[in-house]
Amino acid sequence: MWCYYVVATNRLMVFSSTHELLLSFNKLPELSRKLGGFVHLTSLDLRSNQLTDLPTEISACHQLREIFLSMNKFTMLPDVLYTLKQLENIFASDNQITDINVAGLLQLPMISCLDLQNNDISSVPPHLGNLSSLKSLQLNGNPFRQPRPNILARGTPALLEYLRDRIPK
Repeated sequence: MWCYYVVATNRLMVFSSTHELLLSFNKLPELSRKLGGFVHLTSLDLRSNQLTDLPTEISACHQLREIFLSMNKFTMLPDVLYTLKQLENIFASDNQITDINVAGLLQLPMISCLDLQNNDISSVPPHLGNLSSLKSLQLNGNPFRQPRPNILARGTPALLEYLRDRIPK
């Protein structure tokens, strides 16, 4: 079921049976706490807003499988994401993310796609290689020096192996 919503003065009409919610391209600086009322939500599109964080009430969206956070103002992935155990896909390109929270990502057993392209990530933690469920890891366009572009170009399995090989013994 698609959702019809009203975005004005922080009003959001909640339809509890909604599976997909599209709030992209609205220049939203923040989200309503009512978002947690979408308990059947599987896909949340928040692209191209002005978001810097997500309300903790999103943790009630236990069925959420994918979230689109690209083109916002996030400096880190919001901690509330790590409570969403069904989350498979995180698209967070073109933000201002500086660090990768590996401990948080390890709490997501279903994570298969992580897109952090074009952010401000200065280093890639070797322990990211332990995310064995990842099928797609996109890191191009960040200022880190290692791994080099030729490693990134080899694809996710090679990148994860490269990172695992750099975990201190």
